Amino acid sequence: TERLLLAAAGKLAEWQRHGFGEARITLPMLSRRRLAWAGLADRMAAAASRQSILPERLEIEIDEQLLVEDAQTGGQGAAAFARAGVPVALDRFGAGTMAVGLFTTVRPSSIRLCPTALDADGPADRLTLFQAITALAHRLQIHSIATGADSPRRMEQARRIGVGAIETAIACLPADDPCLPWLRIAMRRAV
Repeated sequence: TERLLLAAAGKLAEWQRHGFGEARITLPMLSRRRLAWAGLADRMAAAASRQSILPERLEIEIDEQLLVEDAQTGGQGAAAFARAGVPVALDRFGAGTMAVGLFTTVRPSSIRLCPTALDADGPADRLTLFQAITALAHRLQIHSIATGADSPRRMEQARRIGVGAIETAIACLPADDPCLPWLRIAMRRAV
């Protein structure tokens, strides 16, 4: 965990020197035990400070179920990240309970929809539900990401849902790179 944290902060500092001062790196919460480790949030903020970057550029990715369990026991794990200025990404959203209440209690900076959100063969009401979740997140200024966009069909489903970003493995991309439309839109927004 410590090496991953230091490498991420170092990479952000390097990108900042090259003019990419708005970049963010999301670090996965590696275990349930780490969520109880309130010192992790302070260590993340300290690592950012040592590299002269803002702690908000290091984001922690925590599974939806872990955040639900944390909220049921007082929310001290998520609260530690908020106090340190480290944003929380709500991971695997929709794989379990779809705890929309976390949008206001945790105030995640982003939600990462579970890969089943992109199952085009699922029931029509599932698409409607994910569209509503994405629209709600957008209204609350929570960034939405579809994970598992590993085919043109799944990328089309991500477009229908209305997410702001997709995640896929480069090796999964077909020759006619379906990511290009996403990149063109992102570059236009950034300019």
